[in-house]
Amino acid sequence: MFSTEGSEDHFALICLTLSSLLTRLKVDHGNIIQLRHECMYCLMTLLQSGMVHEDIFEATGATISLLGPQLKEHLPILLPYLKSAVMLPDVCSLAITLIGDLFRALEKESVPYLKDFCETIFTTLSNKEVEPKLWTDCITTLNEIAVAVGLQDFQPYVVPAFRHLQHASGIIEKNVWFIYLTFFSPLVIHFCSFQFF
Repeated sequence: MFSTEGSEDHFALICLTLSSLLTRLKVDHGNIIQLRHECMYCLMTLLQSGMVHEDIFEATGATISLLGPQLKEHLPILLPYLKSAVMLPDVCSLAITLIGDLFRALEKESVPYLKDFCETIFTTLSNKEVEPKLWTDCITTLNEIAVAVGLQDFQPYVVPAFRHLQHASGIIEKNVWFIYLTFFSPLVIHFCSFQFF
């Protein structure tokens, strides 16, 4: 039975160590795969307990990446957590990053979750009080989603994404705006060719 008793810094150190260890043990050996699952269960317990520490989220992201398609086993817990976490100012940015990790891990198998999470990110971007760091995380995650599901499935969300980028151009610095365009340039090229050629 995993206990959440102890300080956040204590658990953050443990998570950081686990993340480093799991990253080094990338081989798909049976025992290692089981260790990744056990680690994910523990991390989700920490997140659900309300702990807010960047190292815990980073360890979760690393574990998600290592699990790959096997992450599906944890979706009944992970999906509701992410949908609720993006509504909390203290963890919104970290949760948005985990959404990107989730889509990268599942690749095309993440298509069933595309609509809900794109709408969640668009809602976040529509908030005029969103900080530039969160803007960056949202746009980066949208790009990761597009790459994961493929441009054909992401096509319905290209125009809404650029509308939010246009809105962002009046808020964020020009150099950050240039980075956003760089992120989405492959989408622009594909979308234009799909529509007009």
